[in-house]
Amino acid sequence: MARVAAAGSLPTDTPDQRLQKSALVLSSLLITALACIWVATYAALGLWLSALIPLAYQVLSLLGLALFARTKRYDLYRASQVLLILVLPFLLQWSLGGFVESGAVAIWAFVAPLGALVFYGPRPAVGWFCGFAALVGVSAAIDELLPAPDPPLATWLVLTFFTLNVLGPAVTTFALLEYFVRSRDRAYRLLAVEQERSERLLLSIFPRP
Repeated sequence: MARVAAAGSLPTDTPDQRLQKSALVLSSLLITALACIWVATYAALGLWLSALIPLAYQVLSLLGLALFARTKRYDLYRASQVLLILVLPFLLQWSLGGFVESGAVAIWAFVAPLGALVFYGPRPAVGWFCGFAALVGVSAAIDELLPAPDPPLATWLVLTFFTLNVLGPAVTTFALLEYFVRSRDRAYRLLAVEQERSERLLLSIFPRP
């Protein structure tokens, strides 16, 4: 897993850049793995269009990772991942008939502005958040116009997907931020050790004053 996470890293990268790249790769792989649940369920129900949307994310995400490992183009990989996770949940929600019928699957799209905050920084993340808010507004405006899925989804299945669509983004964002914070803290500890070593070296050469 560590080798995969470092697939797009360069020898010239700073520790922060390596951390950002590995966190993006691991979070993308986590979402790709979780998407299997949605692909399998919608396919089993005969909702082929809805199944194809998370499947498209899986395929595009893995292709993007392979291209990233080959070209080291972090800017392209970062933009494609954030864009995919922003747009595709809304397309899936629209294909299923709206907020209720889809179990509010568009919640997944909120991972995009949170990821942009980590991988781009505060100012660019505002634009991604505005894009998320705009898509929520569009979804609310067209919700009553969307056709119900055929065959219709059972109530227990809708409730199950509500649960998964709350837990999934929560697990993804928590895992991403936990990895990011833990790695940053480890880097700070290593820096403190090096600073202490340098201080001891200086004190062995010069008087303390």
